[in-house]
Amino acid sequence: MIRFLRSLSLVVLAATALLAAGPASADLAKARTLMELARIDAVLARISAQGRRGWREQTGQLPEQVVDVFTAAWDRHFDPADMAEEMTGDLAEGLSQAQLDALIADFSTPAARRVTALEAVAQAPDRAAERAEDAGPMLDRLRDRNDPRLAVMTRMIEATNAVDIGVSTSLNMIYALLSAIMGSDRFPQVLDEAQLLAVVGGMEPQLRMTTELEVARSMAFTYRDLSMAELEAYAERLEGPLLQPLNEVFSNALEGMLVERSRRFGEEAMEATGARDI
Repeated sequence: MIRFLRSLSLVVLAATALLAAGPASADLAKARTLMELARIDAVLARISAQGRRGWREQTGQLPEQVVDVFTAAWDRHFDPADMAEEMTGDLAEGLSQAQLDALIADFSTPAARRVTALEAVAQAPDRAAERAEDAGPMLDRLRDRNDPRLAVMTRMIEATNAVDIGVSTSLNMIYALLSAIMGSDRFPQVLDEAQLLAVVGGMEPQLRMTTELEVARSMAFTYRDLSMAELEAYAERLEGPLLQPLNEVFSNALEGMLVERSRRFGEEAMEATGARDI
């Protein structure tokens, strides 16, 4: 179970590099427009699909009935449309009308539309096999020739705080899920809060190393079709004053949503199956 939860945390970090310029709104109608422009639906669909695939891959390690129960609970709590609606409301409360208008204008430019389209395609659930096969070698080739694109991608990672956000969100998701599972009266082994924090905290060093690698691979794969000039322009956009506040609002909303849904998911799954089967 712990090994699976560590791998499940990659669901979140894969999104953070692409979401750091995410939208917010002071008006629900405009928030929905901005959600469409920024293709947040594609990101949430990927989170849902990767988590579901992760549980299905436990077939053979866990009884099939347990896998079915956990998969069904995941589908209920990580439904993409429901998450999009919640995210729209969160973002509508987070930013001013002036920020909303500026962000809509920014995401409507041809350059932003091109980047957003590339991100949506790269995140599509049906591209998972291609990402898994190609992203690593793409990054390796950039590193082998010390490609100047690496320096620009590093700026993008730093501007979005992608690694720290990925690690924080992943650890908090894992803690919420484990807390819900181990808090069940059906769980045979009880850990107090200090022990649980020690278990989750022990994952951080390896998780951080994995996150750094996965974020870099994600960027190499996602932005491979951008020219050097386009990549530099996007880095400058991420570093600019318009997107920096939005990064904070969006990241906090995403983390809060995923953590709370992880807790509810764990509680429901444990009500439906016995912990000894895990």
